[in-house]
Amino acid sequence: MAESVALAPGIKGIVDDWSSDQRAFKNVPWGKAMMWIFLLSDTFIFSCFLVSYMTVRMSTTTPWPNPSEVFGLEFMGAPVPLLLIAIMTFVLITSSGTMAMGDVMVQATDDGSNTASLSATVTVRDV
Repeated sequence: MAESVALAPGIKGIVDDWSSDQRAFKNVPWGKAMMWIFLLSDTFIFSCFLVSYMTVRMSTTTPWPNPSEVFGLEFMGAPVPLLLIAIMTFVLITSSGTMAMGDVMVQATDDGSNTASLSATVTVRDV
């Protein structure tokens, strides 16, 4: 069980209390701690966005457009609902794959393949 340490009075006690976390997280690598902080902050930010969207969506009196029509495209004269979403998903997954390949090439110090993979990532992203 952890011992309770008496803190100094005043501002010194507050500073000592806030800086004591180094004992609790002493064996955690810096990159891992920062990744968890990033994930938490990202979660809070997107939660705020979703709550704001929900508030706006629920408070409006005008009807919202049909997503199938907004994100749909025509292919060979026929409307295909959500085709734009499918194309964007494909581009996102493809660019993630080429970026991962570029990372592997950097670790393998293969400069030629690394350049080709990162160029493919930029090309796919700019489509």
